Amino acid sequence: MRSTRRTWMVVLAALLPALSLTAGTASDPSDAFTPLVRLKRQYDCSFRCSSGSCIDVDRVCDGARDCDDGSDETRSQCSSNSACPGLSFRCDYGACVDADAKCNGVGDCADGSDEHPRICNRGQGNGQGSQGNGQGGQWNNGNGQGGNGQGSQWNNGNNRPRPPGLGLANNPPTSGCRGEEYRCANGQCVDNTVVCDGRKDCKDGSDETYTQCYSVKCPSYSFRCTYGGCIDREARCDGVQHCADGSDEDGCGSDTRPPTQRPTQRPATQRPSQKPTQKPRPTTQATSRPPVPSGGPECRLPQRHTGGSYRVDGCPAGDSSAVCRAVPDTPVPHATVLKYSCEPGYTLNSETNFTFCLSGVWSPDPPVCAKICPPLISTSVDLECTLGGKPVRCDKGQLPGTRAKLQCKPSYRFPAGVTPDYDAVNCQPDGTWDWPLFKCTPECGVAIAKGQTLIVHGTDANIGDFPWHAGIYDKEQKTGITQVCGGSLVLPNLVVSAAHCFYDDSVEQKMPASRYKVAVGKYFRDWDHTEQGVVQRSDVYKIHLPDKYRGKSRNYAEDIALVELTVHVSISAVVMPICVDWLGTTLHALRRGDVGTVVGWGRTDDRTPSPTLLSARLPFVAFDDCLREIPDTFRPYITSDKFCAGNINGSAVAKGDSGGGLAFKDKTAWFLRGIVSAGVPNSLTYSAFTNVDNHKQWMSSVRAEAENRKNQG
Repeated sequence: MRSTRRTWMVVLAALLPALSLTAGTASDPSDAFTPLVRLKRQYDCSFRCSSGSCIDVDRVCDGARDCDDGSDETRSQCSSNSACPGLSFRCDYGACVDADAKCNGVGDCADGSDEHPRICNRGQGNGQGSQGNGQGGQWNNGNGQGGNGQGSQWNNGNNRPRPPGLGLANNPPTSGCRGEEYRCANGQCVDNTVVCDGRKDCKDGSDETYTQCYSVKCPSYSFRCTYGGCIDREARCDGVQHCADGSDEDGCGSDTRPPTQRPTQRPATQRPSQKPTQKPRPTTQATSRPPVPSGGPECRLPQRHTGGSYRVDGCPAGDSSAVCRAVPDTPVPHATVLKYSCEPGYTLNSETNFTFCLSGVWSPDPPVCAKICPPLISTSVDLECTLGGKPVRCDKGQLPGTRAKLQCKPSYRFPAGVTPDYDAVNCQPDGTWDWPLFKCTPECGVAIAKGQTLIVHGTDANIGDFPWHAGIYDKEQKTGITQVCGGSLVLPNLVVSAAHCFYDDSVEQKMPASRYKVAVGKYFRDWDHTEQGVVQRSDVYKIHLPDKYRGKSRNYAEDIALVELTVHVSISAVVMPICVDWLGTTLHALRRGDVGTVVGWGRTDDRTPSPTLLSARLPFVAFDDCLREIPDTFRPYITSDKFCAGNINGSAVAKGDSGGGLAFKDKTAWFLRGIVSAGVPNSLTYSAFTNVDNHKQWMSSVRAEAENRKNQG
């Protein structure tokens, strides 16, 4: 019994598709499959041992060491056998042996795990015979009263015992099925041993499908159904359909024989007292492999489609036959499997990447590679993509027919004077969207509440009052990450600040961007202070300074910096850019009577930084008035690109406020007009602000560079 049934313990390398490539004949051998016997002669070393010797692949992971170095029976070689067929036992290292080998007193596994004391309880029998309800009568699945197995009632409805299935467990811990049960697609629980056995035990038939059974290993004494199920070999062409798809009766013609009568008693297995030194081997090639399904008409290889290709599954490397070269219209036998792949820029129009020949027809229909539309990604537009009424991800390449609905994100709007006449785009067959993805611009300059007149001699600003304010932090201070300057958010990834915050006057060089961090939405100065969840932080990607900036040596002329962030912050009511008159067409020049607001964490009366954000209202001061009131030593710092603002003996900016924005309100929005640059130390007088109007051309060029980098990334 052992010598005749041992061949089922084969790790079939190619399963169903591989079998299809070793059967069938044609008038021209170069244009069809090589017959099995000839193939064996060409590839007679089907498994090469580590020592270099060759054995048949059928002998790998069968429990017996056939390689002289034992490399055919190792954990690394056999551990890929996640499950063994029914009526089998899985050795600890992964090999599959006859189920009757368990605890029979003979070490059938190479590691002896089939006789391990943990599984063998000598002297106690718990096996029982099993009743068959058909003509087959009684099969004894135990070893008498001292057996180890437990039988079960089998009846396939045709009064013949049904061979055991190849149960594939698929139960997650919460499936509701026991460990020895299989969970059907409809939630029904059936025994693992009836999965892929030819009969639909699940009411929805999910235990007998190509997807479920394609990779099942069939014993050598069985017949493999086209979809992968395993039935008794004697059931082939007996006039009764035992495969769920009826493939056991395909191609039988008029030679169909009557049903085979099973013996009423299953023969007992006779085992030697010790393991033979050499296992009996089949004498012909024909019995060394499971039979190939030959029923059903052949198919012809389909034409290739643009953007992709297919391969005939199971072709050995180097095979130049017309089949393995996938020459269209080449005949291939029943059960041949094709696997499809697509070139870059294309994707399959089907959830499966395969098709197989079933009775002369490719099933399911061969997939097609369709040109895909590029992903839709936007930081300013909300996207909702659907295909066939079902949601799909917009950030992936999309199939033709995909529709994307577009809407400006909250706190974004269409640019002034631009209102698109469409709110959706569609992916076309040529892989393009029918309309471009429009852009929305962030709302800007909207304060939540009215600020207070503060900074020196002041009170706290309210959270959200000035949603454009940013804190500039230095990571290399002795006290850790410390706030050193302020800034104003003008784009989701761009902050305006003062150049001197990032410049080392001692060596006249710009500091590295990696030294700094930026935070927006903050009310408390400390970097690590726990706040209300609105704070957003970013590293600095790049610091942009004007080419002519030289710090103190040029009296801080052109004291402006654009800080490019590594991330795009999310725009909301509490984090929002300040407006900039990029084109210079909106605002009038500043004049006497205009009053702006500046915010920061600068020093207060006790000359220590404020722990919370402060604000102050500062009036614009005409150039002549400023020169008349400030000390002579401070006059050189009022360069041509600066203006003055502040009060005499009133609120003023202080150290720590540098880089912060001086905003002026125009109708309903706040605009950035000045940047805190320089002031008279320890004095309540006017301060110097870099005039943003003087640097719009440079700012626009940096903005374009940052936006171009975002689009490329």
